[in-house]
Amino acid sequence: MSNRSVIESLRERGFEVRISHHRPLANLFGAGDCTWMAGLGENEFYPFVTQHRLEELREHGYPAHFTPKGGLTHVHLERGGLWVEDFAFCSELDNFDRRLGTTIALGRAVKAFERTYEEMSP
Repeated sequence: MSNRSVIESLRERGFEVRISHHRPLANLFGAGDCTWMAGLGENEFYPFVTQHRLEELREHGYPAHFTPKGGLTHVHLERGGLWVEDFAFCSELDNFDRRLGTTIALGRAVKAFERTYEEMSP
C-alpha cells in the first residue's frame, strides 16, 4: 500500500495527518548560528530545518543549503482528542529519502495510536 493511500485512508477515518521533513544544513555556520537558524532557544541544538525555513534563510542572504545525507521525517496523527507523534531518522551515511521516511514514521505513528487507544479503552 502506498503512503498516499494510507494517508487518504486515515483521513477518511477522521484522522488529521501532518507530515514534515527536516534536513540537516551544510556546516556553513557554527553550532550557535545553526541553533538560531532552527529557531530554538540558546541551550537547544537542532541541526535540522524544513524546506520552508531554508527558503527564509536564503531570503535573508544566508547561503544555506541542505546536505544530501541524513535527516528526519515527523508524523503527527490526531483524532478525537487523542494524538501521537513519531519520527524516522535517516543515517548520516544514507541519502535522505522522503518516501521511505514517511513509510517508517507513518507506520510507527499508526502503531503508537493503536496502542494508546487500546490503553485508554475500558
